[in-house]
Amino acid sequence: MVDSTISPWWTAQRVQLKPRRRVIDTNRNATALVITDPQNDFLSPSGVTRGLVGESVQENRTVEHIEALLKAAKQSGCEVFVSPHYYYPTDCGGSASGH
Repeated sequence: MVDSTISPWWTAQRVQLKPRRRVIDTNRNATALVITDPQNDFLSPSGVTRGLVGESVQENRTVEHIEALLKAAKQSGCEVFVSPHYYYPTDCGGSASGH
């Protein structure tokens, strides 16, 4: 049973967090930056899904944050791994809807 006094996550209001700069000690031999599935369709202003996620991408400064992470990794000598999304031939011709 769902407690109706508690707002489900999809109706919860956004919480504005104050950004904090932190210095994190890392061991270069055991630290890497992993970026999973950065798709132009979501991140580019001309991407096909920009209408669905564009406002969130802009509000959260997603592209700028990815760029800052990449620059910091390069500056520190940290390994970077990017795991792109890949459609296999059996994935219905690569359509996002699967139809």
